[in-house]
Amino acid sequence: MATNSAVELTVFAKQPDDGMGYDVNDESSFEFRFIPANWNVFGRGLRWSSGFLRCYRETDCIIHFGDYKFLTIWVCLLLSVFNKKKFFLHGQGGYKNDRLVGRLIYIIFVALSDGYICYTEYSRKALLGKLPSFLHRKVFVVSNTLYFPKMPLENKVTHEKSREGQELLYLGRLRRSCGIEFLLEAATEAKLKVKVIGGGDEEYINALSEKYNSIATFYGPVFELEKQREIAQSCIAGVYGGNAGLSVVHYLYLGLPVIVHSDIASHMGPEPSYISHGYNGILFEKDNPESLINALIQIKSDDLLRAKLSENALSTFTALSKPSMADKMLQIVEGTASNERGHAVSLLIVLAFLTTLVADVSPVAV
Repeated sequence: MATNSAVELTVFAKQPDDGMGYDVNDESSFEFRFIPANWNVFGRGLRWSSGFLRCYRETDCIIHFGDYKFLTIWVCLLLSVFNKKKFFLHGQGGYKNDRLVGRLIYIIFVALSDGYICYTEYSRKALLGKLPSFLHRKVFVVSNTLYFPKMPLENKVTHEKSREGQELLYLGRLRRSCGIEFLLEAATEAKLKVKVIGGGDEEYINALSEKYNSIATFYGPVFELEKQREIAQSCIAGVYGGNAGLSVVHYLYLGLPVIVHSDIASHMGPEPSYISHGYNGILFEKDNPESLINALIQIKSDDLLRAKLSENALSTFTALSKPSMADKMLQIVEGTASNERGHAVSLLIVLAFLTTLVADVSPVAV
């Protein structure tokens, strides 16, 4: 965003953890300020970022990630009723939360902000289903993807090369919910080897390496794109045994067919919704070993399918990335007029809507 526009961009965030693959010292086009996020405000697991109000005063527009547990969101929403600053929320759109309280929170979010920017089209549709129709115009989508200076050219698996490959790629953080052991067990049954890119608890990774040394090679955290390409060169698919997120986009960029489970609501993020069964990947049944093994055998044995899925994986990444996330975000932010009076009106309408909603709820007999 900083390089695609004349805007002055400042990122407010906590200090990145080691091994996250991002060095703020490498960036000169925008300012990075560290503000701590303190848990357990009022003993409720809420967060407050020290120094946030000072940061808020210095900005004309704020894009805040949409985690309702951060009190900074609620402060911004309250202040937006009375000032001309633009305030947008950016998040998953609450597609995992269909409880009444969750629906009410998202109604308030959209009503009092200048807009809610969803991670994916899947998220946008889910959020629209939670909102009264008069708020739909304030819901946008910027497909969550990865920024690379150059688009992929020859990443796709060719017929000849795919016949040689008998390896799978896992890329992502190594933790219990990632399903790495589930994947390695299935790969063993399918007689495939696995290249593993990702960091995590060293003791856990060492145990995995020792147990699966015959089929798995662990490369540790690798963030250099060319190195990732080199490692993935002999792989026939990118696979995630557990709950995936942005790793799906890495696989698409590398031109690999993507194999993930089909329960979108269980995934870490909505990015697996980019995968269409038989088009750019294969979906298997969550927690079903036989289903994953069958998917691996299918991708291993069918050369034509691999080539087709690989080509469509690259097409999907290209479609997600043109225009870039930065350009899409700037178009929304710069093309939306701040509407502080509209926020107040929206608040009154929402209150009336909620009053009607509560009045229509019949008492439950006990």
